[in-house]
Amino acid sequence: MNEIDRPAGYYALTSEQKQAHRGKIAVRVRAILNQFWREDVPDAVEAMEREAWVETLAPLSHDELLAAWVEYQRTGPRSERGLLIKPDAGALYRIAMDRRPRPSIVPMRRAQEPARAPVAPGRAQEIIREVYGEDRAERGFVTAEPKRFGGEA
Repeated sequence: MNEIDRPAGYYALTSEQKQAHRGKIAVRVRAILNQFWREDVPDAVEAMEREAWVETLAPLSHDELLAAWVEYQRTGPRSERGLLIKPDAGALYRIAMDRRPRPSIVPMRRAQEPARAPVAPGRAQEIIREVYGEDRAERGFVTAEPKRFGGEA
C-alpha cells in the first residue's frame, strides 16, 4: 500500500513520508526519462529536469503514476518513425487526474426548525407593543394581521 493512498492524499503525509514518497517518484521519473535523454545532455540538466518532474508528480500515488505512464505509452503521440514522443510531466499528471473518480456532490441537509404553534392574536398585540412601543401599535402603524392590497385575497 502506498503512503499516499490515505484519504487526504499527499498533503496529509508527514514530512518524512513526503520525502520517502518523493524519493520513489524520483526513481520512477528517472526510469521514464532514461529512454528519452541523449548522451550529450549534462548531468546537471538531467537532475534539474527530474526535480521539476518530481515536484509536478508528487501529488500522485505510485499506482496512479504507473497507470498514467502505461496509458501514455499505449496512446501517446509518436514520431513519423513510430517512436514515442517524450512526454512532459504535465501530460502524465493530466492523464492521472483524468483517471481519478469525480467527487460526488452530496447536498447539505438543512436542520429542520421545530414546528411552532401560531401566535394568538392577543399575544401578537403584546409583542407589537413590546417591540414598537405602545403609541405606534395603538395608531395602527403595526398590526398583527397581514395587510391586503388590491381587494380581497
